Amino acid sequence: MEQYLDWANVMAYNFYSPQWYKFTAAHAALYDPTSTVNTDFGIRAWISRGLSSNKVVLSLPFYGYAWTLANAQDNGIGAPATGPASPDGGVMSYKKIRDYVLRNGANVMYNAAYVVNYCTVGSTWIGFDDVDVVRIKVAYAKEKKLLGYIAWEVSNDDNWMLSQAAGK
Repeated sequence: MEQYLDWANVMAYNFYSPQWYKFTAAHAALYDPTSTVNTDFGIRAWISRGLSSNKVVLSLPFYGYAWTLANAQDNGIGAPATGPASPDGGVMSYKKIRDYVLRNGANVMYNAAYVVNYCTVGSTWIGFDDVDVVRIKVAYAKEKKLLGYIAWEVSNDDNWMLSQAAGK
């Protein structure tokens, strides 16, 4: 593969979805202390099997997922859920997540073990990457000497906040 590819985009998201799992999860975790389903494990696997780090491009999600909690009081990562919190499978653009947080006064929590943000309002739980998480992931890409990073998808950004964070 090394000789035939100029680069490989590593889709470091959609590890979990409220349509597939009945528990909340970090759909784009940089790390996961409980499993190998995470960005770092995937990137290291590609590199350890011979793909040069300078051919690896890290994908950054500019969206998140909304789950409906089974119990609003049990609301961390891995909390029981009943499915998506919206009719479109729970997918929410970063722009809509920011609006939701501001409109509802949601308290955004950061989980350093996974490198992810989430918020809850009642029985709605939303996991996503914010400006700080994007900066951490870009720093990770630079530290690993990856070719670069891409966003999926730029139109989901809120006033270029994530895009500008990635550029710093």
